[in-house]
Amino acid sequence: MKSDIFFPQRGQFITFEGGEGTGKSTQIHRAAAYLQEQNVPVLVVREPGGTPEGEAIRNLWKSPPSGSSWEVLSEAFLIFAARRTLLFREIWPNLKKGIWVLCDRFYDSTLIYQGILGGADIEKLMQLKYLTMGSFEPDLTLLFDMPASASLKRLKKRTDIRQDGVVYYDTMALEQHEKIRAGYLKLANIFSFRMRIIKARRPESVVEHAVCTLLKEHLQHILEVS
Repeated sequence: MKSDIFFPQRGQFITFEGGEGTGKSTQIHRAAAYLQEQNVPVLVVREPGGTPEGEAIRNLWKSPPSGSSWEVLSEAFLIFAARRTLLFREIWPNLKKGIWVLCDRFYDSTLIYQGILGGADIEKLMQLKYLTMGSFEPDLTLLFDMPASASLKRLKKRTDIRQDGVVYYDTMALEQHEKIRAGYLKLANIFSFRMRIIKARRPESVVEHAVCTLLKEHLQHILEVS
């Protein structure tokens, strides 16, 4: 089966991954600010969402009809539908313009949450990946990693002050957080060509420095090969 998706990519696509409470959503905006200081044009998007259609799917995914829940493969279809729209509307057009796109979660999250955690067949998820985005991959993935017990401790503090209620992933048991972490570390080994591990338990300023250092190295590499 051949992919119908091909274009010359000029910008860089960088994804931010990790379990709950690892701080990736905070660091993605600091990373964007750093790149802007380097005169790199940058766009920040999130998954699922990032477009009107994607945000509508996100709301449907997070809030299924009362008394019901999504079957895990159906959930994956929803997320890939939002992802396909985000790719066509935002990610690919901006990459073609030379803009760096930073994405809060991407298909690695689907492999972990719907696959490893939810039990969906990984081969089927990869088939969905190929159908919706071809062989497209992130240029760099920053994986924010910390012990599951530390993630859970952070989440307990965060849920005390949330104004929009507690989402399902915030209330998972320690064993589920451990499963997520183990899954991500396995992916980091499989996708070692693009995935870099950030020790996220450290103070925010230290984590920010580590992120910016990796971005600087990636930028230097791009300049050397261009």
